[in-house]
Amino acid sequence: MQFPEFMFREQNKIPKSQQNTPDIEGCYYTANDGSQMAFWTYKKDRVSKEHNHDYDEWMLCVEGEYLVTIDGREHVLHAGDELFIPKGSMQGGRVKEGTRSIHAFGGMRVCPFEIVNYSDEMKEDVLAFLSDEFKQAGKTFEPGSRHKIYQDIKNNFILFLCMKDCGKTIGTAALCKLSESDCELKAMYLNKKYHGKKLGHRLAVSAIDFARKNGYKKIYLDSMKEYGRALRLYKSLGFTECERYNDNDKADVFMVKNLAS
Repeated sequence: MQFPEFMFREQNKIPKSQQNTPDIEGCYYTANDGSQMAFWTYKKDRVSKEHNHDYDEWMLCVEGEYLVTIDGREHVLHAGDELFIPKGSMQGGRVKEGTRSIHAFGGMRVCPFEIVNYSDEMKEDVLAFLSDEFKQAGKTFEPGSRHKIYQDIKNNFILFLCMKDCGKTIGTAALCKLSESDCELKAMYLNKKYHGKKLGHRLAVSAIDFARKNGYKKIYLDSMKEYGRALRLYKSLGFTECERYNDNDKADVFMVKNLAS
């Protein structure tokens, strides 16, 4: 058996980058409150890597066999078996070829907005996005002088992430190298239209994860006291205020996060 074709239209498919189980096919639907349902088909035996969510999950095995581990305890599901997974639980498992499952999530499991690494083909779009963001903040974007770092993104940043909505840049997050052990969070911008969806959080976490995986011990950032929303985000991510570490005359807040902890 298979799920009906209308459930697996291309625009509803889960991006491969957001799959916890490799080489599977899934689609999702989002409710008005942001909760989601997802439908997966497993065409081969697969292992789902261990992960957790900050919202509850309910799942139903429609066909086949799915062994789910929750905080180390195994649960074997066959057709018709359901399972509730409390938020914060470490979960993973093994699934057999031919299995189909339905999942309900109390939050946004699949983000429709894709995060991609910058490439030179994006330059015009990224510069236009940054110009708009500066204008919204009452500032002038000066890529020919003060902000010339953005003229050569590939060589001036160790990481530059772009969040896309239907191919258009709606957010950015980047890292600059300060030393062999330290880096700096830069270019944290998100179009106001997309505020309130935790997309800025997702961008920042992606940058922090990259810094940690690449051996950096500390990550710094500078900002301004008037940007209360951004400062609350940074504090929620574990950044704390520190002494001035650069000569940016526009910044009046300096923060650091210890990646070792």
